[in-house]
Amino acid sequence: MRIQPRKSLIKIESRDWLTNAVIATDTIKARTVIYQSQEFLILPKPNYQTVQIADNAHIIDHVFANLNHHCSPNTFIDVSDFSLVAERDIEQGEELTFAYFTTEVKLDRPFYCQCNSSNCIGNILGASQMPFKSLMSYSLSHHVLNLTKFASSERYQAYELGPQH
Repeated sequence: MRIQPRKSLIKIESRDWLTNAVIATDTIKARTVIYQSQEFLILPKPNYQTVQIADNAHIIDHVFANLNHHCSPNTFIDVSDFSLVAERDIEQGEELTFAYFTTEVKLDRPFYCQCNSSNCIGNILGASQMPFKSLMSYSLSHHVLNLTKFASSERYQAYELGPQH
């Protein structure tokens, strides 16, 4: 019996000479696995096209490298199985985005976001440089989640609040 490959739910479009975008080729329901990386390189250090999968491991994958950042993303990357998952229902033709700080402890190239989302964070840094409260509304990778567990500790809260008067 021959198994038919699943129809691709995405395509990569060129925006201009420098920027690409990942676009939905069909309607996608929330919690759907949109893509699962099968071919990637693991690097010890980040660059602007990698996705952090552990403390000192970063993968480069052609789809993940073309996902743009948004502060109200419609996908997240599950680093446990290298999959791209829909956060909400996505319309055909919609650009797929994810919040970079959900996988990156420290961004290789921090930048100022211009997503125009009502909850735009502005200066996009890695999770280690973001307020704990800002991270809690996102689906976080396990290494970022471990960072937030530290952040919820009394010691970290005392650091964040500063000396008590």
